This record gives sequence, C-alpha cells and structure tokens, in this order.
Amino acid sequence: MADFLEKLKKGVNDGAAIASIKSKNLIEITKLKNQISTLEGKKKDQIEELGAHYYRGYRSESLETEEVQLTIKTVCEAIASIDANVREKEEAIKTIQQEEEAMVNSMKTITCQCGEIIKPGTLFCKRCGTKVESMATPQTESQAAVISAEMRCDCGKPIKENMRFCGGCGKNLADQITAASPKEDTTHATE
Repeated sequence: MADFLEKLKKGVNDGAAIASIKSKNLIEITKLKNQISTLEGKKKDQIEELGAHYYRGYRSESLETEEVQLTIKTVCEAIASIDANVREKEEAIKTIQQEEEAMVNSMKTITCQCGEIIKPGTLFCKRCGTKVESMATPQTESQAAVISAEMRCDCGKPIKENMRFCGGCGKNLADQITAASPKEDTTHATE
C-alpha cells in the first residue's frame, strides 16, 4: 500500500511540474505570437506605403529619380527588418517548444512489463532485466558525487540492494550483490 501511495505521490508531483512548465511556456509563446501579429500589421502598413510611393513615382513619371528610389529602398529595408524580427520570434517559439518537450520527456517514467517503475536514463529493468528504450538524462555534479559513493556494476551504473538486474547493462546482479555484502576484512588481519 505504501509503495502505491509513493508512486501516486510521485505521479502527482511530476504532473504538477509538467503542468507548471507547460503553462509558463504557453504564456511565453502567446506573448511571442502577439508580437508577431503586431509585426505583421506593421509589415502590411509598410507594404501599402511602398505601393503608394511607387504609384506616386509612376504617376509623376519620376520613378527613376534618386529621391523616389531612396524612399522605396528605405521602405523595403524596413520590411526586411520586420521579416527578420518575425523569424527571430518564430525561432524563439520553436526553441521554447523543443526545450519543453525535452524537459517533459526527461521527467517521464516508464512502467516495465513486470510493474517496476523505470526512470529516465535506465536501459534495463532492475527487477526483470528487460531492455527498455529511454533517453539518458544528464547528471548534475551533486548527483554524480552521490552515485560515485554507491556500489556499482561492472558497467559503472549504481547498484542498490533490491536490484536483481543492472539498469545499465542488464547483468544479473545476484552474484555481485552477494560478493559485495559486508564481510570480514581479511586483507589487514595479517598485518
């Protein structure tokens, strides 16, 4: 029962974290889309201005004059600047969406066919040894320091007492855990 409640608590916590990330990103994306909409309106105005300048030059047969050409060039540069700004905003939206997807994926757990919860970065189930497809998550320095103090499999993954199979290579850990259990230290006994 306690295991079920612990799993439920973790699921709720992960769900709340994911919802928080998604709502924050939705607000940011909405702001960027509003900015893009404003820029598109400015672009439309600039295109209308460009057309007006060109038509006036055509009507007065002065399209070739330096003044009209400079005015048209200035308006075209303003339109190009708006286009560049829109592209930046669209890239920012894409980046936010990719970061959100990566963060959400890193928080997801998988349930193995045997019922064991598989954390991100694990390649094999620690209970039954079944290979799972998951993305590796980067470790922070503090996580690496904690892991380095733990017992490890030959492949380098940490081993805990309740594990029957290594989460990194799938090796059966029954022999390794038995061999690593506390014994009398005979290396110093003869000194």
